[in-house]
Amino acid sequence: MKYPIFKIRTMLVLNILSLIVLFITLILIILNKESLNQPIILHYDSFGGIDLFGTPNDLWGIWLAGLVTGVVNVFLGAAFFYRERILTYLFLGANVVIAILVLVAVANIISVN
Repeated sequence: MKYPIFKIRTMLVLNILSLIVLFITLILIILNKESLNQPIILHYDSFGGIDLFGTPNDLWGIWLAGLVTGVVNVFLGAAFFYRERILTYLFLGANVVIAILVLVAVANIISVN
């Protein structure tokens, strides 16, 4: 393996966990995309109500943003591995949190619509 962050078990588990959560989100989007009617509610608040509409294809943008953020965090973790190892753990831990937030956001949008 080229990157040493995949040799340490904790870092490997964090990477795999974030990929599993993103894969679950991907399956959720694929299974529910056809059942969503246009336009879908993307954002609402308790004061103003619905303030952002979109299409079901906008769910792919949310998932892609989580995936790109995860890839960037892995490369940043690899870059800081020999300098500040704690930053590598923070970046990879943030991947898991971001993947869970993407899953919650997509599930919330699907359940509202």
